[in-house]
Amino acid sequence: LYLRKEEMPQLLEGLRGKGPAWLYPMVATAAYTGARRSEILRMHAADVDLAAGTVLVREKKRSRKQRTTRRVSLTPA
Repeated sequence: LYLRKEEMPQLLEGLRGKGPAWLYPMVATAAYTGARRSEILRMHAADVDLAAGTVLVREKKRSRKQRTTRRVSLTPA
């Protein structure tokens, strides 16, 4: 299932306050950064730079021999 850009806020608003406390932040991070579930679970609080508006995503799929990362811009949402 692919959502249009306009539908994403509706989905997230429907999740807010429902289910476990981790559900909304995890789905919002995936929706706005494109990070995989495993990448989100590997994130540390220090990986989020609100001043620069970026998050560091620790990858495993790009290279099996070494750890790689990518910086993703955050949306105002």
